[in-house]
Amino acid sequence: MDVFNEIKIFLPWPPSINQYLSNIGNRRFLSKKSRQYQNDAITLIAQQRGYNPPININVAVDIQYVQPDNRVRDVDNFHKCVIDSLTKAQIWNDDSQMKSIKMDFVISDKKNAGAYLRINPHEPRVLNW
Repeated sequence: MDVFNEIKIFLPWPPSINQYLSNIGNRRFLSKKSRQYQNDAITLIAQQRGYNPPININVAVDIQYVQPDNRVRDVDNFHKCVIDSLTKAQIWNDDSQMKSIKMDFVISDKKNAGAYLRINPHEPRVLNW
C-alpha cells in the first residue's frame, strides 16, 4: 500500500518492556504475556481493519495511552510490545518504516484502558533546532 488515509487502531493495555522478555540461562525470549498480547493484537487488528496489504511507505505513529489506573509509569516502557504487534500483524513490512513516533498518557480509565493509535504517511522534516 503506497498511499493511504489515516489508520486508527485500538489495542488493549500492553505489557511494559519490563515484562516483554523472559530469560532462560543466557537466552532471551518473548515472555508468555508478550506472545499472548501479540496474538490478541493480530486478531483485534484484523477485526478492526479486515485484510489490507502491508504499508510500503514510511509512517508516523501517534500513540495515546489510556492508563488502567493512576500509577506512575514511564511512557516509553510500553511502545515496544505495541509496535512489534503491529509488525507481526503486517500493518507494515518492517518497523524501520516508522520514522516518527509520538506517545502520550492522556487519561486514566480502567474501563477504556489501552493504546489508541493513529498511523499516517510520514512527512519528512528539516532540522529546526
